[in-house]
Amino acid sequence: MPPHHPVFGHIFVLAAVMSKLPKDAHPHYLPDQLRRRYPDLGPIFYLDAWPFITLTLVVASPETLVQITTEHVLPKFPAIKDFLFPLANGKDLVSMDGPEWKYWRNIFNPGFSSNHLMTLVPDIVRETTVFCDVLEDHAAKKDILRMKDLTDNLAMDVIGEVVLYGHLITLGSGASSAPPIASKSVISLALTAYLKQNPDVSKLGGIDPVFKEIAINQMKLFLFSGHDTTSSTICYVFYLLAVYPKVLSRLRVEHDDILGHDPSQAPDRISQDPYLINKLPYTAA
Repeated sequence: MPPHHPVFGHIFVLAAVMSKLPKDAHPHYLPDQLRRRYPDLGPIFYLDAWPFITLTLVVASPETLVQITTEHVLPKFPAIKDFLFPLANGKDLVSMDGPEWKYWRNIFNPGFSSNHLMTLVPDIVRETTVFCDVLEDHAAKKDILRMKDLTDNLAMDVIGEVVLYGHLITLGSGASSAPPIASKSVISLALTAYLKQNPDVSKLGGIDPVFKEIAINQMKLFLFSGHDTTSSTICYVFYLLAVYPKVLSRLRVEHDDILGHDPSQAPDRISQDPYLINKLPYTAA
């Protein structure tokens, strides 16, 4: 781990790193900046910033991350539960543990299966096309714009399609006029799975209060907590492509090979054959 003070832990080290970053930099930058400052640190190390945060194990090893997140079912980090509690009262998949998490994860699994997500690709493409149109409009005007606002709206629109199968229309007027197919939404598929496991619930004459509470909390989590990571990643991708033109050029070559040389035809091609996106390994990487 980084140089450790017997009383103050890594607080002084972190303060030195933070002094080199913008004042509004996200704390997630700190582990990477520490590794840059101490090249021999390795991919796994402890970070001691008590009393500000509890002792934290920083992991930047893909193999170890697989063990932590997939091979072993470990208790959720208490700080995450505390952070999300005001939003979902602990009744969300991120905060749940043990048998409770396993039960509700199985209920929501149908909406996240790869086969089902492929059926939603045309809807995601439609929302993304609106996003591209907005960018092209700003480019034509040579505007200076806040990219994060646009990617936030894109993420919200896509989440609306996937989770609710409804058109939030935060970006523009590009949503389809076709009526939404509720049975395709994550929530509808979860309700179907819940009723199969609890057939007596359908006799209540209304929405089961247990499912209603869980569903509402999941929707809040998807919409309010799930959009920021996606929108921030999109911004960072645009930034990196601008900084590394050779990567952008290679990306365009792959798109030309798989999607054709006319970018305006790409949305239709992907909508007609969603599995084309699995033939873009460089893009996916």
